[in-house]
Amino acid sequence: MSRVPALGLALLLSACSSDDSKPAAVPQDPTFTRVVSEVLRAKNCGANGALCHALAAGGFKLGSNDAIYKELLDEDAGGTECTPNAEAGVPARKRVIPNDPENSLLYQKIAVDPPACGDPMPKGQPPLDPPQIQLVYDWIKAGAQND
Repeated sequence: MSRVPALGLALLLSACSSDDSKPAAVPQDPTFTRVVSEVLRAKNCGANGALCHALAAGGFKLGSNDAIYKELLDEDAGGTECTPNAEAGVPARKRVIPNDPENSLLYQKIAVDPPACGDPMPKGQPPLDPPQIQLVYDWIKAGAQND
């Protein structure tokens, strides 16, 4: 028997063998629903985000998903450190700029230390995991759509 058919037979048999390994995870789209559930309402912020934005920090309060979306998309950040001040050379900071995560304050606050203004998020908590940060980046880069 030549080596090529033997190799082919070995590959075929190995493909048919049963092992108990789990199938590869199917990548999920970066949706707003995932951003809310896996990042904004993550365990380190409490079930309703009360640990992070209970007092409407920076003018932003976690509410319903639709309310959160309206608060994030193309909105200027609030708070004294993020308020635009032309005299001091402080530009307006948008919370989320679709397709532009690097200039979106939400991404800066979770990925850059220190962020452009205000405190890193989540404040007083351990940093987010890299997959959480990547999810926010990918969602913004994909256009920051509300699903």
